[in-house]
Formats: sequence, structure tokens, C-alpha cells
Amino acid sequence: TRQAKREAIVAFLLEKHRRQEPVLLVTRTIEEAKALVDRIRQEVPFARLLTAENEAEEPEIIRHAGELGAITVATGMAGRGTDIRLAEGARQLTVVVTEPSLNRRTDRQARNRAGRWGEPGETHLFASVDDEVFVRFAPGLVSKLLAGGLTVFDPEQSKAAVEHAQRAAEAFGRLRRVATQRFGDELAEARAEFFSQMRQHPVRLADMQQAWSALLEWLTAQARRHPDEYATPLPE
Repeated sequence: TRQAKREAIVAFLLEKHRRQEPVLLVTRTIEEAKALVDRIRQEVPFARLLTAENEAEEPEIIRHAGELGAITVATGMAGRGTDIRLAEGARQLTVVVTEPSLNRRTDRQARNRAGRWGEPGETHLFASVDDEVFVRFAPGLVSKLLAGGLTVFDPEQSKAAVEHAQRAAEAFGRLRRVATQRFGDELAEARAEFFSQMRQHPVRLADMQQAWSALLEWLTAQARRHPDEYATPLPE
């Protein structure tokens, strides 16, 4: 579960902190970043938080992120364009991603923040069955995994499950973009035809507004009557 995953992450961070290794913890949301840093500060009071809400402090936070035993919690976008340099004596930078994103590229970008400039580093991804990518895009897979009675899965099982769910999410995203483009093209075509007719047959402004509203209602009704043409269902 999400709570069990959070405690596992904290335990992992505390072990890294005990070894004096700096850690960058990357979350998907500001809410999760705040929840985690509050929990971590119960054990390590000086853990730092970096989000869009305090981006003015970014240079100072990043400057200290490579120090011995430093723990920095950040959202995926925060501080992304700035490299973390290891302080003297620091063995490596560990990047921990707290939840699989809906596409693999975002996770790769986060994990690539370790080992920059030829410096040593490692990355870890934590996942739980109630993460969004599983709930929305791989509910059947989750049911199969849980049917075995396991609560903790080995790395190979976890990696395969994450990749399966992310591939489904990426496919859905591509189909949704195609559907959105199709609807936009048809709306633009209808709009052009509408104004062409208005130029050929001038009408009062009130009548034109009424006609345009009727056209939009018709397009919306078409999309609702034929959802397969304009949208894609969530994968099973």
C-alpha cells in the first residue's frame, strides 16, 4: 500500500543517511513531497524540501544537496535543470523516485540526475499497487499479483509490472492525443464553414451567436453519441 511504501522509503533513506550518503527524493506531487518531508523530519530535522512553491530557494537547496548525509525532497520538475555536485567525502548521490510516472521518459529524467559529471550515483524506484499508474492502467495485473497472497514483490516482478502499466499509460496517451487532434480538426473545419456561410448570407449578431452555439452543441452531441471516434476507453 501507499503507506507501507512510504515507511519503506523512509527506512531506506535513514540507512543512507546513517552512511552519510546524500539522497535526492523525487515525488510526483507537491502533496506527496510535503507528506514525506514531514515524516522524514521526525528522524532527520534538517531534511530539505524543494518545490515550485519555494523555487527562489532552489540555488541554496541544490548547493547543499550533495553534502554528507543530506536528504532533499523535490517534485519531479523542481531543480531539474541544475546538477547536484558531490561534496568532498561524499561517496555517491542516490536518487529515489517515490512513484512510477505515467510515462517512462519522466522517470528516466529523474533517475538521470544521479551520476552526472562522471560522479558515482545510483537510483531506486519505489512502487505500490495503489499508485495511479496501476490503478488506472493495470487493474487486472494488480489483481493477479495480489491473488498470490504476496505483499512484497521481488525486483524483477516489480520492474515488469511497472513497465507493463507504463506502456499501457503511454498507449492511452497517444490515442487520446490523436482523438483530441481529430476533434480539433473537425471543429476547425466546421468553424470555417460556419463563417463562410455567414459571409455569404449576412445575419444579425444575435442570430449568428445562436447558430454558433447550436453548432457547438451538435459537435458535443456527436462526440457523446460516437465516443469511439473521439476518445479511447481506459485499458483493461
